[in-house]
Amino acid sequence: WTIFSCESTPCAEICKDPSGLRGRTLEFTVQLRAMYIASTVFVFFQPFACVGAVVTARLGFQSLPKTLFASLFHVVGVWEILLIFIGNFDRIGTRIASFFWGTGDFTFGLVIELQERYMMTVLPFYCAWTGIGGSASSSNLYRNPVSEDQFGYSNFILMITALYFHAGRRFHLFKASRNIKIEQRKYNDLWNSLCSNEENRQALQRISELVALHRVPNRVIQSRVHDPSCLLETWSLPLDWMKRRNSRSALSKKGVWKMSQDTKVESLDQLYAQAVFVEPIFRKKVQDFAAASRGSFPSSLLALDGRLECIIWKDAMEDENLAQQVRWAPIKSVDRAIEKLVRSYNNDVSRLFDVVRQCIVFE
Repeated sequence: WTIFSCESTPCAEICKDPSGLRGRTLEFTVQLRAMYIASTVFVFFQPFACVGAVVTARLGFQSLPKTLFASLFHVVGVWEILLIFIGNFDRIGTRIASFFWGTGDFTFGLVIELQERYMMTVLPFYCAWTGIGGSASSSNLYRNPVSEDQFGYSNFILMITALYFHAGRRFHLFKASRNIKIEQRKYNDLWNSLCSNEENRQALQRISELVALHRVPNRVIQSRVHDPSCLLETWSLPLDWMKRRNSRSALSKKGVWKMSQDTKVESLDQLYAQAVFVEPIFRKKVQDFAAASRGSFPSSLLALDGRLECIIWKDAMEDENLAQQVRWAPIKSVDRAIEKLVRSYNNDVSRLFDVVRQCIVFE
């Protein structure tokens, strides 16, 4: 129920000339509008999709978490496009703004759903399309001042953040390329020094002849983790025992351990986005393994003689102060990752195995 007052709605027909309505029967329709119901549904849908993506990912689903996350864009985009035709807008600029937001959200959601590796590449264009286009249409091409509520619903902040990361990546790429050139000159000098000795040249020749006897192909034997096309892995897959162990599990039908050529990571942005989510889970697994095997972790404090001290994790679990002294390995820096990609991995992102890592010390 809503309290009706002519003071709050003076434009209503009944408020313009109330004297002319005397003696007439007025009919009021008290019902929920479809727009109101749909808007209420979307208020609860977006938090549900966010939480559902995390929950389904922890349960072992592969495609469903990404679909739920992408639905925050393409499902909402479809609704915003429908508002253009069924919405009760007083200004044409609002319809145009809904067009910008609807097409932008729908397209960006499809990119996440179908081509995740291009997500960070498309992000600046998505922000520019929805931010600049949406605010321009709402403010009559900026002839009217942009209000605070319009700025709050824009993507300017997200666009600035995306451009910052893109500019930072370009800087790291330039810095890594410069470091690689310096190291390459050092390697060339060391190799020339090694080959200048006749005894070393003969030793290298013997090694070359021994390798030729085994007919080792002159190519990368293993281009990625658990490559099904690699003959060396057909008889020894590290995940075989996991498949057998989980064959009767309730999650076995969800493809948790299914390896596919389509899962190859090709984008460094995608790899680091996944690393941020994996790192706390991986650290917890490492901690459980260290507790069960009496393992230790490096300490942030050095001994009196300068040696590195280690902390037994099982003891640290009972002492909060001791646990805070553990020096956890951070995610591999972007500079180092780019250096390895350019110098050693031929720009194959899928060969970066140690972006998330930890170190357990055993005595």
